[in-house]
Amino acid sequence: MTPPVDVTGMDLTFQLTITDNGGLQDSDEITVTINDNGITSCPADVLSLESTTGENMCVKVEGGNLVSLYTVDPVTIAEPTNRPDDLIYGLLDMMIKTDTVGGAVTLIIYLPNPAPDNYTWCKYSPTNGWCNFCDNTIFNNTRDQITLTLTDGGAGDDDGVANGIITDPSGLGSFPFGGGAGGGDDGCFIATAAYGSPIEQHVKILRDFRDRYLLTNRVGDTFVHIYYKYSPSMADLIAKHEILRTTVRWGLLPLVGLGWVIINFGPLPFLVLVLILCSGLVGLEGSEKNSKSHNKRSL
Repeated sequence: MTPPVDVTGMDLTFQLTITDNGGLQDSDEITVTINDNGITSCPADVLSLESTTGENMCVKVEGGNLVSLYTVDPVTIAEPTNRPDDLIYGLLDMMIKTDTVGGAVTLIIYLPNPAPDNYTWCKYSPTNGWCNFCDNTIFNNTRDQITLTLTDGGAGDDDGVANGIITDPSGLGSFPFGGGAGGGDDGCFIATAAYGSPIEQHVKILRDFRDRYLLTNRVGDTFVHIYYKYSPSMADLIAKHEILRTTVRWGLLPLVGLGWVIINFGPLPFLVLVLILCSGLVGLEGSEKNSKSHNKRSL
């Protein structure tokens, strides 16, 4: 991938040295001139490109190096399940080399226009299909800059292998009915807005609880789809007001605690606790009835 250049361009010189089995060597050089593409709306230290819809975009990688970057027209992808309603700028198919194997990189995308409120970052994988990547996506206040967190072998890496290379076909779009609920990278909108980061520990607990125990059954999956339908607008409001963020964080603590217990010890301790509480309530109610009955007889 060529480095960012200004209007003066840049010359890149490559040298190839070949050594045969007898130890003889020969070298040659080639110089490639990189010219500016004329896009002036991007910061000087980022790569600029034209999307499949003809809009200018900018991309910057921190914690790694961009090996390749291609634009993909969504019409070339036939997968209909959970398909986004609209992908404004098409898809970006990126390959990123991480600084460390298994490490994370930060990908900053500069949009030509502010993203609509109901739009999020959408990923496509031939293995997992379409999914909502908002758990690892942060919009700036004006929604014209997106920060993605991609992990080698984890969230955002299409090959799922910690090999120092992240492959990430994705783009800005909107899901039908707030959907895209296929597990893995799907969104946890309100929690992310409240805690301020998709990688914050409380958010990770809620996400793991969702993936392991909600999306694995019909009732939980239905709840998640309804949640995705109504939560984005609420999350936008929460993210803009610190008092609301604090209030929601306190309100989520019981759910976070419940999720932590179930994730680490399974649902059985929780069910036992519920049974104990129910038994206690039944016993208390029976005791009150006996007490009232005794009082009536005494009268």
